[in-house]
Amino acid sequence: MLDGALAAQMPSPLAFFRATIAAVSNDGDFLLKLIMSLMLSFLCLLNEQALAAPDMSQDNSPIKEILRGSTPIHWTGQFKFERAVELQKEVGLPIYRWLPVGQKPRAVVLAIHGLTLHAQCYEVLARAFAAAGFLFIAPDMRGYGECTRPDAPADIQKINNQKSFEDIVKLSRLLNKEYDGLPMAVLGESLGTSFAIKLAAEQPDLVDAIIIAAPTSKVNPLMYLAPQTIFEGIKALFTPGHKMSYKVFFDKLVSNNPAIIKELEEDPLILKSVTLKSLLQTQSFVSKTDKWAKSVRKDTPVLILQGGQDQAMVPKDVTALTKNINSTDQTIRWISGYGHLLLETDYIGPPAMDAITSFIDDHEAEEQAIRAELYAEMTRFGAKDLPLMK
Repeated sequence: MLDGALAAQMPSPLAFFRATIAAVSNDGDFLLKLIMSLMLSFLCLLNEQALAAPDMSQDNSPIKEILRGSTPIHWTGQFKFERAVELQKEVGLPIYRWLPVGQKPRAVVLAIHGLTLHAQCYEVLARAFAAAGFLFIAPDMRGYGECTRPDAPADIQKINNQKSFEDIVKLSRLLNKEYDGLPMAVLGESLGTSFAIKLAAEQPDLVDAIIIAAPTSKVNPLMYLAPQTIFEGIKALFTPGHKMSYKVFFDKLVSNNPAIIKELEEDPLILKSVTLKSLLQTQSFVSKTDKWAKSVRKDTPVLILQGGQDQAMVPKDVTALTKNINSTDQTIRWISGYGHLLLETDYIGPPAMDAITSFIDDHEAEEQAIRAELYAEMTRFGAKDLPLMK
């Protein structure tokens, strides 16, 4: 929930709205409920089914408004969901797209999922972005989601991080061409952050902004050293093809919220086990994140979200990654009380959405112009430009 000091600064109707959110936040179903609308009345409770059906081809329901009332980003537009069939044929992966209805997209958000997860885990976040006028697109990487179905092509059924990255580069170029150079933000959570940073570092012409949550550079040793994991690893060494269970990851590391853990366990497309070879290859891929971060373009806006109770990543390594990211335009939001997963869940918290909204607002052209005027005025008071470090 948002802290009391922030809520106290809000207009009275919105303060009451936030208080309502806080009051139901202990209910495991609260983020599946839609609370809207400040447009026609202060608050209205909407039909719970507006966010319920993941495979709908069209959904014109308004997204719950959980952000500050004065923001120019409005999450109440119409949107639709579809499979990006033509892009799937070109790239060779399952690709999903959420689009605004009745308006051209203002920008593209390319989302890359995390370890064990899949593209549609971003569904609630994707609907919010589409309702705000953004095109939100996400693929299942090789070895994840629908790539694991028996009828999927054999070459995409197994985890291959380098090949998946090449797929993402190809998708990025196709999006750049299809949407005529619209600004593109790359978004990633957990494992997806390594792909996002690598893409921004190696393809700077394609990436205009980076949004990452629970960034990976080093994995918590508990993921490998827990007794059950060690036993699984030993078994994998002597049993070719044996898949190691992710039970420790789910039960101990991925979230401090039982509802999110249950959500993961009940999703049939989420991996519950992986071969030791795939796990080691993934760790090798992730370990290069700090190196890639040093090649990110200096003027790339970067938003970093980190849960204060994240057990999957080592906090000091997260802060070290922020130091290695070459960008001089970084926004870091440390979200107290939240675990590893912040975005790939139906239980997205208001602080994460508030941080994303503020980040977008701060980088709008109008806001940048206001800031430039402010900086110009500061010179009247004796302020001097600090040369950037090389």
